Amino acid sequence: MATLSISRAMRFTNQSGSNVEPLLPFLFPPFGCGGQPIRISSHPFSTSSSKAYPRPRRTRENNKLRGMSALRSTGLNGKRLSVEKELRGILPVPVEPKKDRYLKHNINEEGVNPNHPLWGFFNPAKTFSAKPHEDHAHGNPWHPDQLRIKSFDDMHKIWWMCVKDLNRMATEEGERLRLNLQFGDKEMRERQIHVRRTMSNIKQVLRERHYSWLEAKELVRQNPALGVPDKRMYEDEDENDYWEDEAEENGAVTDEQNMNNNTTKTQQQQA
Repeated sequence: MATLSISRAMRFTNQSGSNVEPLLPFLFPPFGCGGQPIRISSHPFSTSSSKAYPRPRRTRENNKLRGMSALRSTGLNGKRLSVEKELRGILPVPVEPKKDRYLKHNINEEGVNPNHPLWGFFNPAKTFSAKPHEDHAHGNPWHPDQLRIKSFDDMHKIWWMCVKDLNRMATEEGERLRLNLQFGDKEMRERQIHVRRTMSNIKQVLRERHYSWLEAKELVRQNPALGVPDKRMYEDEDENDYWEDEAEENGAVTDEQNMNNNTTKTQQQQA
């Protein structure tokens, strides 16, 4: 907005014509004294609410479940729960579960033979499920370096012990799913990983031995002068012929000789 000082307004009235009456000083507004310019403030028209005066912060709590947590054992916020007197006698009372509801803890009570081979599918305690700390009581899996010094018979025994343990854990897992038991899964998974890793290492060692045998077989084929005593290592022969040769060397009688002897005896008797 344009500003107009008092001195400028007086000059304007003196320079104007005689017909124009001079402006008197007392007609001017009181502000602007001392020769300062008159400043008229203005504000643009707006229908929006002003941001200079925000609404007061709402202190009311709208969430009625604030502070209620089952994990932190907090809640109710000082509220009291009341039960009507009419319902106090109708409320359920906790009852101990029946002992025969699930399988018996000791299956030997059923009168089963304790030496039955199917006991291999159960734990040493002969219960329907091993305890978590029993499944957790295991060591590290067999390392290939440890298995390389073992014989074929030892690795055969270790392999079938792993198979037996996997069958036992599979039986207990099915029983826990049937009874909806929520324990022992984590320990069983860890034990299964160790058992399967042992079986994988056994196959690795057997594969290494097989490849070594193939290389030795090819080496003997190329160099017959190596003098391998058993030619079955590099020639494919019938297994029955091999055992017949062994029997002849030991002086034993083979099945074919027994058959020939029996036929000659029957012919002599008929004659």
